[in-house]
Amino acid sequence: VIGSVPEMGGKDVRERLVTQYDAMSPTAEAFKGIRTNIRFSGAGEEVRVILVTSSGAGEGKTTVASNLGIVMAQMGKRVLLVDGDLRRPMVHKIFGMEREPGLTEVIVGEAELGVVIRGSEVEGLDVLVSGHIPPNPSELLGSVRMRRVIEEMRGRYEYVVIDSAPLMPVTDSVELSTLVDGVVLVVKHRWTSTKMLKKSVELFERVDAKVLGIVLNFFSINASGYRYREYKRYYCSYYHQTNGHGRWSLRKLFQRKG
Repeated sequence: VIGSVPEMGGKDVRERLVTQYDAMSPTAEAFKGIRTNIRFSGAGEEVRVILVTSSGAGEGKTTVASNLGIVMAQMGKRVLLVDGDLRRPMVHKIFGMEREPGLTEVIVGEAELGVVIRGSEVEGLDVLVSGHIPPNPSELLGSVRMRRVIEEMRGRYEYVVIDSAPLMPVTDSVELSTLVDGVVLVVKHRWTSTKMLKKSVELFERVDAKVLGIVLNFFSINASGYRYREYKRYYCSYYHQTNGHGRWSLRKLFQRKG
């Protein structure tokens, strides 16, 4: 497990893109922790192109991918967020963009990558939407042309985050996993079964894909047993209590905790 993210509420864009609209919140800090763990998970190898997927639908992979792209851009890096889910794409909806043209048009040679990439409100973060939904997503995503597109992305950006279709219904993510530096598997707390999780990891192992770790999404109580709301209270104390010189008052925070 490389990080846990609490439930973020409804489908409102400000709630889903918490790292953009509430960058000082505990939830945003959770994504920054995931970012750090990904950066140091390469065991000496550079991790720049990252695939984000899940075992099944509804586990929050698109929200995790979007926020991960944002916190990476907030480091001052050039980041590209790619909607590689060519079955039920969602990135364009979250960022308020048209779905076409996008990745599909680039893969089949109908558009140039530099033309269809769009800027976002987040400095340093560009977005490549899915494009039209093709009849053969797995074949397109596993093609030689897709490999070339990813290499072009790698040449243009410091980090590329690719959102992809869930693993259980289709093989799209397995195809993509062979073209990237690592995979982040999103697991919904108290939802994803152990059987599904094991099956997902086995699918990646069969093609020698590198699983960077698991993000525990919709998290309520962590492994050590304290409730998230208690962590949030202490976190807010850290950010809102200052001493007379305007510095963070850690002494007050520690006194409160103990």
